[in-house]
Amino acid sequence: MPDPALLRCLTAATTSGSAYDAGSDHTVELTDGHEVMLYERRGPLPAKPTAAPVRSGVRDVSGESWRWAELADGTTVLSTMTRGTYVELSMRGDASPVDELARIAATLRPVGTLPRLRARELCAALPYPGVTSVAAAFDSTAATMAKWEETPEYPGRPHEVSSDWRKAPLDEIVTLCYLDGHFGPAHGPAPLASSATPRPDYDRIVLQIALDRRPIARLFGWRDTIAIRDPSK
Repeated sequence: MPDPALLRCLTAATTSGSAYDAGSDHTVELTDGHEVMLYERRGPLPAKPTAAPVRSGVRDVSGESWRWAELADGTTVLSTMTRGTYVELSMRGDASPVDELARIAATLRPVGTLPRLRARELCAALPYPGVTSVAAAFDSTAATMAKWEETPEYPGRPHEVSSDWRKAPLDEIVTLCYLDGHFGPAHGPAPLASSATPRPDYDRIVLQIALDRRPIARLFGWRDTIAIRDPSK
């Protein structure tokens, strides 16, 4: 996010999913009354139809090259690829929006430089519905998490063939959470026989917390079938 001194409030925040490379949108109101949209997505922006710019160019911001474009609808966009992440700032109006956006871009801080809670505290702080306790929590790295996902708990068990975490820097922090609670009915077909005992509601889930603090749900199940595994062992 931009320097808090520039912000009056956060007016909207959405994500496009919980996958490793999902994008996130934030709309913030500045102290001068302008609204700015900040879009971030790990990896390049997927191809999408965009209006042809009225004017465009390149601006140096703190030693990084950012592309700017003024669109016909009055929106000005400033974007770059930085540290493996696509970042886009946009705003409408103003006589010099490129200058304003460049000023904001210069205050952006990589999320990795912000303080991060320890694993158990971070897992306990998740606003995930149904959680009653943290069964286990581990701080790990992208390299370790990739190996953990690609190694089945038992031979023949399902596992990732090529983990998404291999796209991340090897030392990027990833937190693994085992959460117990009440997570609703099991997915899948109903019992075949009317006398069969329905499967109980899920009572354990496994989530990963990426660098951007967004939880990625990996596994839903039960305490007696999801064993706690330390990814570093």
